[in-house]
Amino acid sequence: MSNPSLALARLFAAAFAFSITLSLSPVARADEVSSAGAPVAAADAPQTARTRWYGWQTLSTDGAAALFTVLSATADGRTGKDAFGGAALGAYALGGPTVHAAHGRWGASAGSLALRVGTPLVTGLVGAVVGAALPTKDDVEGAFDRTIGNPMLGMMYGALAGAVVASGIDAALLARRTEAAPAPEPTARPKVRIAPTFAVTREGGAGAPSGSRVTGGLVAIF
Repeated sequence: MSNPSLALARLFAAAFAFSITLSLSPVARADEVSSAGAPVAAADAPQTARTRWYGWQTLSTDGAAALFTVLSATADGRTGKDAFGGAALGAYALGGPTVHAAHGRWGASAGSLALRVGTPLVTGLVGAVVGAALPTKDDVEGAFDRTIGNPMLGMMYGALAGAVVASGIDAALLARRTEAAPAPEPTARPKVRIAPTFAVTREGGAGAPSGSRVTGGLVAIF
């Protein structure tokens, strides 16, 4: 037959453990959600930057401008020449800046426009000076099969060379965007759980009064 005091002590210990478990369970769940289940904040992880090149996009618009130039030169009617020539000029002057603007780089877009307009103007002026200085076929009969011979033709060649140079600089230097590298995979913090422990021991022996002792505590489980 069991000792009534020992049974009462066990019942008290069980009730106390149950109440402690109920009070700690919200804390344990919150700890699991906030620390164990949630990833480490991105600010805690080291951030590195990388450079992305998108010059192929500006070169694509310049390729379209070159195609329109060829179509303008080979068109029969004046209307076709003017239409393809305007398309070539628009694709060259606005294609690169539009690409930069699409990437959200407005400074690079303005720089691209200035480069594409300013460079052909400078080289075209140099070409006009060189063209005016060179002798023509009439000046030296038979000495040159083809010579620049006049400022307008020199300006055209110079502007074309400047456009090619501007396109290359735009694609090689301006079409680079610095962006943050992908953050590393989030790591979960270790789970921490708190559980109550209780023990009921019986004391006393032969010739001594018997009794019960209840001991309890909290254990952290990682």
